Amino acid sequence: MAEARRLLEITHRATSDLIATGQVEFVIRNRGMTLEYVVRLFDVQNVKDKFERALTTRGLAKELGVDCQVIEELAQAGDLSMLMNSLQLRRL
Repeated sequence: MAEARRLLEITHRATSDLIATGQVEFVIRNRGMTLEYVVRLFDVQNVKDKFERALTTRGLAKELGVDCQVIEELAQAGDLSMLMNSLQLRRL
């Protein structure tokens, strides 16, 4: 798991959240007196790819030509997913 955290540049807690939500699967391997948690590299790479494609609030605001506050307000109102869908269609 330590290698997965390094690849994703996230905390132990964030790694645990990825496992809890099923985005990364793991197995427990018995190493004699200790247990080792092992995650699949494929899952870690998929999450890393999603992180790299994700837009930040600032990036989305810049792309749309609006202030970051507008994006935050849209997200809080639950309107951001509709906006993101229209952006993806526009890019096609």
